[in-house]
Amino acid sequence: MRVWLRQDAPPSWQRRCTVPTILDPYRDHLEARWQAGCRNAAELARGLIRAGADIRPRVVRDWAMRRRRASTDVMDATPGSMTAPPWRPPSVNRTAWLLQADPSTLVADDRRFLDRLRVEAPDLAKSAAVATRFADLVRRRSGESLEAWFAAAAATPLAKFAVALERDRDALRGTITTPWSTSSVEGQISRLKMLKRTMFGRAGFALLRQRALTTI
Repeated sequence: MRVWLRQDAPPSWQRRCTVPTILDPYRDHLEARWQAGCRNAAELARGLIRAGADIRPRVVRDWAMRRRRASTDVMDATPGSMTAPPWRPPSVNRTAWLLQADPSTLVADDRRFLDRLRVEAPDLAKSAAVATRFADLVRRRSGESLEAWFAAAAATPLAKFAVALERDRDALRGTITTPWSTSSVEGQISRLKMLKRTMFGRAGFALLRQRALTTI
């Protein structure tokens, strides 16, 4: 603290030296492929592995994420225009949200991004369409049969998800065809979880039971 007080400026939290990583020998190669237009981390990793690099795809994926966030890309600039607004690719979570959002509520850049993404990744587009159909089936009672949805999901990367759902087919059918809901039960479960967490490590089941009964 005294060292900081004697300085004329607030301390800098930047690293003073660069820590070597396993990716260092391949940075020039990755940067060259990035500039050439290859932005798929999985493809970049496969290229390094085919060249004999002993490296995990996760390392390349982390590098691609940092590289993507460090620069701005101009997306689909209008022909003939000299300037275009900078655009940053969305995160994975935001991309998942965009794929499920109502297109009429999205701004122009997001809609163009989704249009391009569906063209470049047809399997992703097909999976997103099947996921949207499932949301309409469960939330809005679209009327589509479960059998039709399971058949559509079997031909997409959502096949494993569909197989897991088939184990509870009767419960899923009840969710769609009956007006009943577990909302009130979920509320009581959340209340019990809150009580349990406030007592964590300080009391046993007897006190939890007593508190639960007195707060009804």
